[in-house]
Amino acid sequence: KCLHGEMTELRKKRITSYYITETLKELISYLIQMEEISKIVFLDRAVSYFFEVDPVMNDEVLITSRREDKYIKRNVLYSNYIYEDQDERLDKYTKLTGCKKSQIIFQALVNYSAYLLEKNDSFYLKLMEKKDEL
Repeated sequence: KCLHGEMTELRKKRITSYYITETLKELISYLIQMEEISKIVFLDRAVSYFFEVDPVMNDEVLITSRREDKYIKRNVLYSNYIYEDQDERLDKYTKLTGCKKSQIIFQALVNYSAYLLEKNDSFYLKLMEKKDEL
């Protein structure tokens, strides 16, 4: 079962692509290994966490002009499956707020990653050890 008790294999999915930072890509890869979950489950949990716990968009994430000082350079194309119900949720939110879907997904991934790191200090310590080894 997934985070909210729905059977994941019964949910329809589709492919999606969005841009993230290299650092976030590395962090997601690490957290997926630590949590022992797939990319689609990670995204599903991140989107659920965004809508149900922390639905706030950071001002820097909303900046679209690359000339702005606080613009976040998201230059890594990341492809993943997304469950159709979550994709539809995102579509509704974009219509309500005017935010782009990729901005919301990026924010959701950042929020959920931060939550996982806060929840489990050992993740952070192991991540720092891994960085020291590089």
